Amino acid sequence: RIELSHRTKNTELKIFGVTTDSTFTNSSSPVRSGRSQFGAKGKYKFNKSSILGEYIYSINDGTTSKREGAMAGVATHSMN
Repeated sequence: RIELSHRTKNTELKIFGVTTDSTFTNSSSPVRSGRSQFGAKGKYKFNKSSILGEYIYSINDGTTSKREGAMAGVATHSMN
């Protein structure tokens, strides 16, 4: 597993990757045996809003079945 993070006052970024072989066993791991997963998350804050984004790619190395997902959004923050 590898994970890189970067944070500034207004920006948060994270990218990650993990690969397991077919003999991997760990019941508490979110990644099952024989899979590879890669992804990225990000957030940029400005004024009272944030832009958010996330992407994940997962493949079963034995069957080559794939999953992909992405999310993007805008969040507003109200302060009293």
